[in-house]
Amino acid sequence: MIKEWLNKFFKSGKIIVIIFCFNVIILLLHLFRASFVQIDNTTILLMLLVLLTPFASHIKKIKFGDFEAEINQDIKKAEQQAKEIKSEGGDKEQVIKKNSVIEELEELAAKDPVLALAKLRIEIEKKLKRLYTFKETVPSGIKMMTQVLAGTGVISNKLRRLILDVTSILNRVVHGEDIPTETNIDKILNIGSEILDELDYILFQKFIAPASKKRINKKELNEYMDAVYEVTTVVPLVNKPQVNTRLLNQEQLYEFLDGYEEYAEFLVEIKKIK
Repeated sequence: MIKEWLNKFFKSGKIIVIIFCFNVIILLLHLFRASFVQIDNTTILLMLLVLLTPFASHIKKIKFGDFEAEINQDIKKAEQQAKEIKSEGGDKEQVIKKNSVIEELEELAAKDPVLALAKLRIEIEKKLKRLYTFKETVPSGIKMMTQVLAGTGVISNKLRRLILDVTSILNRVVHGEDIPTETNIDKILNIGSEILDELDYILFQKFIAPASKKRINKKELNEYMDAVYEVTTVVPLVNKPQVNTRLLNQEQLYEFLDGYEEYAEFLVEIKKIK
């Protein structure tokens, strides 16, 4: 019975009020030099800290308010940068697939905003690493990667600054400085979507775009659509490497390429045979 009463008493916060009032009384007695009260400077300091305890939540709110004001300014700046990059870019929708990652992040943000923003940072880093496909070494860290990519002309300095500004926001949130409002989370994800689309577009333009183009007639198109292709791949991750050959029509070829990254082999040749 007594134990339950004590638990309710401590949980109610009344103990803080009692300690607060007791400290006020002691300090007043010390101020008026009551003979039966003897305390030193250290004790006074500790008592003042206790007196401030009831206001700790308000101090915390002020800190969080400052963070929210700061993050609002950073997001506004990043939004402007994203608009400038979007207006300078080409027609991305014509050359790259719709980015499904952001839809997944939006669903995740409804359950766990911090995890969603952490995943956005990971996705940006993965896209940057893809731009090093034809390079021997990949620098560690987003800052170094963007610096090298901008220095070699792969990405623009505007995109580099935007990526660094956005990942700075993401790092602060992930490390627990605070969780942005729902509106700000949506804004960050929208900016992140622009970054991911821009990196996909750069990858296509720099490395995947056709080396040459040639017009064909309808008859030639039908021949390509109805043809059978000999697909050659190499399996390297075994004690005895081997070459695999498949005969695939257009539909089968599409299915094979759609799951290509799941196979422990790499493509070396596609040849139309009939």
